[in-house]
Amino acid sequence: MVKQSFLVAGMLSLWAGLAVFMCLVLPAFSTHAAGTIYYVSGSGNDANSGTQSSPFRTIQKCASVAVAGGTCNIRGGFTYAELNVTTANSGTTGNPITFQTEPATGTATLQNGLTGTNNGSVFALLDRHHITFQNLTFANTTTGWAIYLESSTRNALATSFETHDITIQNCTFSNMGNPNLAPGGNIFSLSDEPNGAEGMINLGLTGPNVIFQNNTVTGGYGIVLETGGYQVRVLNNTISGVDGKLLGGNGSNEISGGIFAGPGQGALIQGNHVHDMLSVTEGAGGMWCDVGGINGVLKGNVFHDIPGVAVNIEAFCDDWVVEQNVVAQFIGVCRRSKWSKHFTNSPLLALLAMVGSNAACKISSACSNAFR
Repeated sequence: MVKQSFLVAGMLSLWAGLAVFMCLVLPAFSTHAAGTIYYVSGSGNDANSGTQSSPFRTIQKCASVAVAGGTCNIRGGFTYAELNVTTANSGTTGNPITFQTEPATGTATLQNGLTGTNNGSVFALLDRHHITFQNLTFANTTTGWAIYLESSTRNALATSFETHDITIQNCTFSNMGNPNLAPGGNIFSLSDEPNGAEGMINLGLTGPNVIFQNNTVTGGYGIVLETGGYQVRVLNNTISGVDGKLLGGNGSNEISGGIFAGPGQGALIQGNHVHDMLSVTEGAGGMWCDVGGINGVLKGNVFHDIPGVAVNIEAFCDDWVVEQNVVAQFIGVCRRSKWSKHFTNSPLLALLAMVGSNAACKISSACSNAFR
């Protein structure tokens, strides 16, 4: 009987000990809570807890733990060299994962983590959704992209992609790109395109609800923004001083600066100010549609002091509405490829089919476009 009492007491003691152990240990292994604010600092350590007083060292560490509703506050006053940062999770409706500069800490400068050719991007997201980038500065990267988005779905005319509900807003992009690097492959190549050197922001085949708004781009080389997919929105951005020259595949300097609308449908490019562009030798320095971007809207933009062509709606870019834009102090106004046979189907357009880098283009007065 005594032995049984000792046995029972021993078992109770063991279970009590296990209960205490579980209470103490299991929380350390629990999933990260929604709505958590994490901090990143150039003086931090990835072994830290990510609190304001014990910040992580890298943005990638924060991206690996943040869940829907979480925020990565990136401390100003430091330069962060990061390569192909991706999130382990996606956000949800009303609860995005947000990357932003920590308020009241100055400028946090983000750069590509490597130098040389074909070295990827600062952020590279595949099949992610409900992510927000805001109040960040990307600067002085000589290869790859600042932000690259892509989806596994390769049908450019799809109306839903794995990567959607992405917002890039109130960010600054300056002195990105390298004129001595060749363009980075094909928009249809998941493995090649993110490593390219042809621009700054690539929205890939994404959508809906992918928004690039209220950003400032100054200086640098190549295509500023490449879009595709379904109903991408490019709104109220300022782009200036970008040199469109890159080393093309035939050894000549080609490619354009400005906004490039690639394969997809329903893009809205509105309220942007593109000016003082440099050395545009192909495409267009303001806005260029090529390789099958259809049913888009170019409205209420201002393009001025752009060499070559300001606006170019080219091959297989059908049924665009172009209205209420201002093009001033130009060399060549705009161009429509003779292959874009359905372009005039839009009731708001009456264009002359002209080719050549300095060809003028007439748009009906009903569209309220101004050429000065």
